[in-house]
Amino acid sequence: GSSFTITKFEKIAGSMARGVPGSRAIEWGKAWN
Repeated sequence: GSSFTITKFEKIAGSMARGVPGSRAIEWGKAWN
């Protein structure tokens, strides 16, 4: 199940990263985990 969550997050982060710094995306990843 974790792999699915990561894949889903990557799709969301991919669109968000366009207007958000990479460091911010990492923080979002930690929050989601």
